[in-house]
Amino acid sequence: MVENPKTWADQLRNRRLKLRLSLPKAARLLKVSRNTLCEWEARKLDILAIHYPRIINFLGYIPPLFSTKTTGQKILAYRLIHGMSQQKLALLLKVSQGALSHWERDVVEPRGGSKKKIEELLGPMMEMLDELR
Repeated sequence: MVENPKTWADQLRNRRLKLRLSLPKAARLLKVSRNTLCEWEARKLDILAIHYPRIINFLGYIPPLFSTKTTGQKILAYRLIHGMSQQKLALLLKVSQGALSHWERDVVEPRGGSKKKIEELLGPMMEMLDELR
């Protein structure tokens, strides 16, 4: 087990070992293949947004691995925690995927009506993410 896990891979492996689960059994719980879990743990495969909610459920907590210092980082964390693609969140916010991408990368800050929409949708989550730091 990794003493101070700093990656999702370490978090997953530690939890699996703590529960004394084999790779196949943990993979079934996460609804992924054994190979996928093995590659996540080895850091050979990136975790897709759709998998984060199941991983968080498996871990039993949201690990403090998200950087949430900027608005863009908070938007990205919200999207991943909820397993949403940029396209899906953009549709929910009624903005273009390009605008959302720029916000997540802190190229520009949301303004006006877009900022208000984000605050309304993400407000409680943003407060929770601030507490994780």
